[in-house]
Amino acid sequence: MKIQGFQPTQNAASYTPSSKVSTPATSAAAAPGTSDVYSGERATRATEIMAGQDLSNISKNELKALTNKLYDAGVITGEQRLDLTAPYADELNAQMQSVANPDEKRNFIADLSATLDAAKRLRPDDTSSIAYLEKVNNLANSLAAVSG
Repeated sequence: MKIQGFQPTQNAASYTPSSKVSTPATSAAAAPGTSDVYSGERATRATEIMAGQDLSNISKNELKALTNKLYDAGVITGEQRLDLTAPYADELNAQMQSVANPDEKRNFIADLSATLDAAKRLRPDDTSSIAYLEKVNNLANSLAAVSG
């Protein structure tokens, strides 16, 4: 099992932007815009933790608990945990409305995609923000791909 967008480090997996990865995607569940660069024990742990999870129907509290499990298992780094639960994605939906109820289910994947699309459309010159949003979007899609 391979997880896209990851490369092994000593205690956790770190994200590598797809533009810097030379390994071609080989997984049937490859997320768009990413490459398979990591396989092994962390990928197995990610698959076990993500089993039964649905990032298209998850609450703020559930997402935080999930990212904590992934971090504690060494699947994602602390930076990635913060990226996935950052206020822009965690407290605001695609329409920039506050998600007042932390137990309200939402489509995390669609929200990230809409945020990325809006950044590309409204601020195409802000390449650093677009690159950051692409990184987070690819990470989330990679995790969703192994959720089964």
